[in-house]
Amino acid sequence: MKKGKLLALVLSVVLLVPTAAYAKGNSKSQENSKAKVVTEQKKENVKEKKNEVDKEVKKENNGAEKKQANEIKRDEKKEQIAAFKEAMKAKHETMKAIKQETIEVKRQIQDKKVKLEAMLNDIKEGNKEISEENLKALLEKVESFKAHTEEVKATEDVNKNVEETQDKINKKDFNNALASLDKVIAKLQARLDALKQLNADIDAALALVNIAE
Repeated sequence: MKKGKLLALVLSVVLLVPTAAYAKGNSKSQENSKAKVVTEQKKENVKEKKNEVDKEVKKENNGAEKKQANEIKRDEKKEQIAAFKEAMKAKHETMKAIKQETIEVKRQIQDKKVKLEAMLNDIKEGNKEISEENLKALLEKVESFKAHTEEVKATEDVNKNVEETQDKINKKDFNNALASLDKVIAKLQARLDALKQLNADIDAALALVNIAE
């Protein structure tokens, strides 16, 4: 294959690079005599009063226990939400850092891509010469360019994962929301890694064509 065609193949591949929950009252009455009836009645009255007091105390105690249980639940919920917010904050910081680094690597790739295209065109037009050895090494880089370009494309869309995360947050499914956000982070990181590899590919290609005369 002629150099021109080989360079055209390399150039075409380079152009493919792509630019976030009672004790019930035991009423007991016996009527033996009037005095006994009165006495028993008094005892009954005392028991009834005591039972009423006991009921009130139990009612108050039950109410207090229920109130305390509700307060504990509220406190636990607050703690859960606070912990979730902290975890989300940390994950958002991680995402922010990855995105910032991704922007920088993409900028580098774009600048280097323009430079590489120009140099390849110079060689293709005969303005510069590249050795057979370097041309062969450049062609071997083609498959690496293709593979890493496809990896970048495969990790571009994170919208579905972000929507899943937001849906779980809306449903207060905090644990699964965090797990879903981890998937977003993993995808963003995979994309950054692929971009870094692509950046390294371009560096290697530039090194080969830089020595063209």
